[in-house]
Amino acid sequence: MGQIIVRVIASLVSVATAFVMNVSPSINVEGRDVFEGSDSSSSRSSLRSAKNNAIKSADNGNINSSEDNRLNGFADGDANNPDFKLPSKVASSFKNSDEVVSSKYALTSTGHLKSLKTGDIVTDPKIIGTKDKQPDPLAKSDGRRFTPITVGDLRKAIKRYNSTNSTNSANSANPSKVRLISSNQPIPDESKSSAKAKDSTILSSKTATTTDGIVRKAYLPVTNYGVEWEDYNGSQSFFDGNGNMFAYNARGVIDVSEHQHEIDWTAAKAAGVEGAIIRISYGWDNGYDKYAVRNINECKRLGIPFGVYVYSYAETPSDGASEGADVARLLQGAGVNPSDLAYPVYYDLERWEWAGHQPPTDPYVYQNIVASWWNQLASAGYTNLGVYSYANYLNGPLNSQYIHDRTSWVASYGATTLFNITTPLGGWQYTSSGSVSGIQGNVDLNAFGTRPTTPTSRAHIDFTWIIRSNDIAVGAAASSSIYNHMEYRWLAYDLLNKQWKTISDWSVSNWASWVTSNGDYWLHCDVRDSFTKKPLGNKTIAFHYEIQNAPAPVFTGDTVISGTYAAWRGSNVLLGATTNNPNGYTIIKIYDYNAKQWVSQFKGPWALWSPKPGIYWTHFEAYTSNGTLKDTKTYAFGV
Repeated sequence: MGQIIVRVIASLVSVATAFVMNVSPSINVEGRDVFEGSDSSSSRSSLRSAKNNAIKSADNGNINSSEDNRLNGFADGDANNPDFKLPSKVASSFKNSDEVVSSKYALTSTGHLKSLKTGDIVTDPKIIGTKDKQPDPLAKSDGRRFTPITVGDLRKAIKRYNSTNSTNSANSANPSKVRLISSNQPIPDESKSSAKAKDSTILSSKTATTTDGIVRKAYLPVTNYGVEWEDYNGSQSFFDGNGNMFAYNARGVIDVSEHQHEIDWTAAKAAGVEGAIIRISYGWDNGYDKYAVRNINECKRLGIPFGVYVYSYAETPSDGASEGADVARLLQGAGVNPSDLAYPVYYDLERWEWAGHQPPTDPYVYQNIVASWWNQLASAGYTNLGVYSYANYLNGPLNSQYIHDRTSWVASYGATTLFNITTPLGGWQYTSSGSVSGIQGNVDLNAFGTRPTTPTSRAHIDFTWIIRSNDIAVGAAASSSIYNHMEYRWLAYDLLNKQWKTISDWSVSNWASWVTSNGDYWLHCDVRDSFTKKPLGNKTIAFHYEIQNAPAPVFTGDTVISGTYAAWRGSNVLLGATTNNPNGYTIIKIYDYNAKQWVSQFKGPWALWSPKPGIYWTHFEAYTSNGTLKDTKTYAFGV
């Protein structure tokens, strides 16, 4: 059999995958191979790794938990970001309630910043400042933002890591370190149709063509926790990992400081940056961030909408007033009028570390600090204001309705924001590991837009495919918390001939036969409600297809089930099966053990099942093209 090469690289709204294989793809769910073919162990291993990255966020049943979101927020680097490794042990002197604030340090209940590994008190003035001088708050984390977690959470993560990776520790390139769950994947260069771009981590495409022929700006990269940019009813929108709309009329916004060094704003704008929140300073009497004035002037020159933020070191309402007056003075000195600000002036409230000082813990104190800061800026004419923080702090020291009503920008590096923004404009900092052309190193990525007044959901869509003798069988698994009856439309865009082709027009079948030749394509699927015809979502991946000297295979032998699939999709269960017969078909049945009867039946390789609590048998049947039953598999399933 000739070699079949399929490469999938990141497109507008999807995660990158790349692999070489000789037969149908295998999918790994929670360590279980569920579409196993007869491929070699080496190709199966590389495929398993690549596909696992692509579906990890959808198949991990714990990704929406508060703890896992905090863990992802703390260490959202991946294999390409070695800076975000944590020590495999934490000093025993730490209490579980102490707070990890970077990959190196934790803050104790007594206000001391200590080394995670040794427990020694940090005395470096660059990290903790002096009694009379506030430090750069990003110095302790090498210029990167972190959403703090507790030492107890870190210890749990280390325990999980050690229990699941003990067999590989001997071969580890760095066995003394532990890396937490990744929330960022490499983003290839979309401007190149060749799959050779798969190793690039820079998004440098300028435009992308949609199915309706409109050329629009490429979206900023997303994480692998299911958050996605999408066109929804003609509006660029941002959805969380559960398929719920965070904002419409959404824009891709970065927030930057001197730690991004000198930015090529022309390149960043071309790469999809549609706005910026610029650090103007921290505390008070510390002057401008090194690149603040330049960043402001460049955004003005290029017409990039911008706002600013200041990191707070306030202990008292008087300090809040000092910080507010300082920001007003700096804005005026930089030539920023209130009308120049498309985004607010943000008050960045986080638990801080400053030698000889203690951050407030009483929400009432923080409420008065915010009010004092707010009044100073408002009296200077700057009324477009807001608060930035993260869920743990908002539910702790910032747990004031006054503050919550003014919080329009939150940090959360998992599947959801973990905090309900009630302001008309909402901003979600969804990763600190972004990579954008024109910017050195990592940068925070955000979605800013209009918050929906009613809950809005879109379908979560996953792709699969099977290479057959005369075609490619492409399948979509779509799930929605609201819609159960869906239709699908498949299209392919030939990057060489620059033409769209309809693979399969609207139908209730989520499976289609794609007959094509060697080349590079965008594979696109639209999903809509089958009754109202309301668009529910879409997905696009770049697809490189190549068959080298492949004779037309002829099926011989018995039809057997070659793999089965089962995974939760929200409150539903996605079931799948494949056979070794390209001309055969499958039927999936559900037997209720308690009721002693068959309760559901689905014809086709995929089924979306909505079970009630109970014990079931999932039963898979394989048939030949003439309807002869040849193989069955049955598994117990508890809900």
